[in-house]
Amino acid sequence: MHILIIPSWYKTPNNPIVGTFFEEQARMFLKRGHQVGILFPKHNLRFKDAIRLEKIKTPDSYLDEGIPTVYAFSQSFIPKVVAPTKIDVFQCCAVAYKKYKIYVERYGKPDVIHAHSMLWGGVVGSYISKKESIPLYFTKHATGWILDKKRLTSNTYKDLLAKTINQSKKTFVVSSFYKNELLEHYEVDKHKMSVIHNIVSSLFFATPQTIQKSKPIKLIVIAYLIERKNHLTLFKAIKLLKNEGVSIVLTVIGSGPYMGVLKDFVKEEELVDNIQFLGLLDRHNIVDEIKKSHIVVSSSIFETFGVNIIEGLACGRPCVVLDSGGPRDIVRKNDGILFKDNTPIAFAKAIKTVIDNYNSYDQMEIINSCRKRFGEDQIYQELLTKYEMNATI
Repeated sequence: MHILIIPSWYKTPNNPIVGTFFEEQARMFLKRGHQVGILFPKHNLRFKDAIRLEKIKTPDSYLDEGIPTVYAFSQSFIPKVVAPTKIDVFQCCAVAYKKYKIYVERYGKPDVIHAHSMLWGGVVGSYISKKESIPLYFTKHATGWILDKKRLTSNTYKDLLAKTINQSKKTFVVSSFYKNELLEHYEVDKHKMSVIHNIVSSLFFATPQTIQKSKPIKLIVIAYLIERKNHLTLFKAIKLLKNEGVSIVLTVIGSGPYMGVLKDFVKEEELVDNIQFLGLLDRHNIVDEIKKSHIVVSSSIFETFGVNIIEGLACGRPCVVLDSGGPRDIVRKNDGILFKDNTPIAFAKAIKTVIDNYNSYDQMEIINSCRKRFGEDQIYQELLTKYEMNATI
């Protein structure tokens, strides 16, 4: 089968670690004998973030270790636009369709289009699917469609989402929670929607290593440093545990605008020896850091899924997770603790409970369960079954 993946964000020479999930899905199909290509449309609505320089530095296309990768960059003609206009949609689709035609000349017409997220993968995927009579599959990811009031109230955004879902053979959502949220906030066809979870990369299952309980207890949190990820509540819990005499160290992986606030808090609360910042790491280094840790933590207040959690489970590490919605599909009793009360006291209690019962967690069982639920073989079979059921439009 020839599968064209159209993501809404993807790696570029200037930012080589963006969109790893989409590349992992592409390579999952490639190594199982399918032909796979990437078409990445990027349309900028804001003049102040013009992509002209990025376009100059990015090749139109290249062969990325067996995956033809095509970029379609465009810039809005309308300054200070608050939502995509018809001109923006037309402009983005026109540029992407031109690149699609070049792709077809080189590699042939795809059997299936799989678009990811709405802007601009879903928009472009829907357009090409209709124009070329190719079955469209659409995966809905972003939290903004639930948290952003502008999208919740804008007819433009609502119409774009409904159009893409209606054009699709099937729209996949990454958790039961996210499916219910979308159905509650948007008038979309529930019969088009199906839950297929995110993949955990096989990299996290490689050379499994168990770890024994020891001092200090090492925790790890992997997330963008933004307010929604709720690091401060976690940090306050670390302080409570420190004051109780618990020997504990938290490793923070990620970057973002909240970095200064978090580092200031750590310094002011004298937690420099207990909380360390490693910044943004590549996948291999993240695996290494998880394997050095005893417990994976997620403190986010809203998640459609929780890839960082399944990456931790794939390494066999029990987790402590604030119930942010999506993780309900992930965390079993055998995996750790999923709790609802977003307070430092509740966080500290959950962490202490996992520490006290650490030897009861079967790390190899955690790995095997994660592989069966979220490993490549499972997600591959679920996707391929959907593709083959609707091979023609």
